[in-house]
Amino acid sequence: MNKQLLISLSIVGIAAATIGGTIAYFSDTETSIGNTFEAGKFNLKVDNSCQYNGNECVCDDGCYWEGTENPCFCAWEEKDMEGELFFSLDDVKPGDHGESTISLHVDNNDSWLCAQIANLKNYDNGCENPEASVDETCGDPGENEGELQNYLRFTVWRDNGEGEFSCNNILDEGEQVLVENQLSQEIIWPIADSTNGTPLIGDETHCIGVSWNLPLSTNNIVQTDSMVGDVRFTAVQARHMEEFSCTAMFTEVCDGIDNDYDGEIDEDWPNLGQTCTAGFGACQQSGTYICDINNPSGPEVCSATAGIPGEEICMNGADDDCDGLINCADPDCNGQTCDDGVYCNGTDTCIAGGCFKHSGNPCSGADGDNNCQESCNEALENCTANDPNNSSCNDGLYCNGTDRCQSGVCQVHSGSPCPGPDGDGDCKESCNEASDNCTANDPNFSACYLSSLGMYGHCGYWGSSYTCLP
Repeated sequence: MNKQLLISLSIVGIAAATIGGTIAYFSDTETSIGNTFEAGKFNLKVDNSCQYNGNECVCDDGCYWEGTENPCFCAWEEKDMEGELFFSLDDVKPGDHGESTISLHVDNNDSWLCAQIANLKNYDNGCENPEASVDETCGDPGENEGELQNYLRFTVWRDNGEGEFSCNNILDEGEQVLVENQLSQEIIWPIADSTNGTPLIGDETHCIGVSWNLPLSTNNIVQTDSMVGDVRFTAVQARHMEEFSCTAMFTEVCDGIDNDYDGEIDEDWPNLGQTCTAGFGACQQSGTYICDINNPSGPEVCSATAGIPGEEICMNGADDDCDGLINCADPDCNGQTCDDGVYCNGTDTCIAGGCFKHSGNPCSGADGDNNCQESCNEALENCTANDPNNSSCNDGLYCNGTDRCQSGVCQVHSGSPCPGPDGDGDCKESCNEASDNCTANDPNFSACYLSSLGMYGHCGYWGSSYTCLP
């Protein structure tokens, strides 16, 4: 039914087109105009208030410590920081103390927030007589010679109490302490990250209290010393960064500093301090693994420097030219005499990187003489081993026949080489040792035939038979 209906409608449509010449249909259009993506705002701003020995820094036609005409530089309204200093004190003495309340404002998104102390430097700026009596290095002033950092102590807390206790420059009960009475050091404090809480709410004020003190017990060792460092605050968007941690912003490099603030120094370079060597053979020098100052992210390097190569002396077991090769393995030794430890292959020569060329067996071996112990004896490195059994030899006797070695002795013989008394008419066919031939008389009265009667050594008739006559 459906198929027929469709055909019928097609026919009607064609007819309409033929008759009227136009096509009418229903339609509707909807349009969305000016679609926009606009990035949100994210801007960290800071204001600060401070106290020194109980006097507040008051700004009114200039900033001065309260009740004095001494200028101060640690108070300002909310702004992007441009060279402002949380601390700028030039006459600190034992017993002094102070505090800064740092107000942080993130406009206008929730954020994680990290604080960092970096680039700390200690200077000894002079050597007054009282300091010299307790500071042996006082006479060598300069960077990293001061001791003030070893005595100045800090406490840091989140000054976020309820109501009047929020941002009041006082560590109140219940407020989170980040650092308590610690010596100054390069460190990162997670004010808010995934490891210690929830993100800071955007467009709200968040205060950090920082108090410091130089204990009254501090002695003359800090006189004229100064400490300089950077204070950084870093805000990171919280959205899509649920696992963010402050230490993840920093990468450890090999430089003797805890760059990623995890309490460990150069932990990714486990070979530091271990023994190492540089160079080969005679050039080899010992040292220890140290950080590569030219590539602190790369592997450790050896502190040793290889020596200067010399001329290779072959077959001394030493790598004189420091190429990592010795003896026949060094191409410089090709054609030189070597020793492969085998006696019976003869004199050895270096070739193709090894002691591979040999002159051959140095022993005469089975050479057919009377000595059957002239083969190579590897164990004794001489020519005293038994010649092979059944090898040819010569015991010096003709009449016992061909000789063969057996168990190192020329003792096996084939027998007389002569026919001897064989019953023929020749009675001179026995072995003649003196002349090494078969011309000796056969034994008297041995059988024979056809004789010239009465001739010595010839076959003759004797009694009733022919025999060799005397």
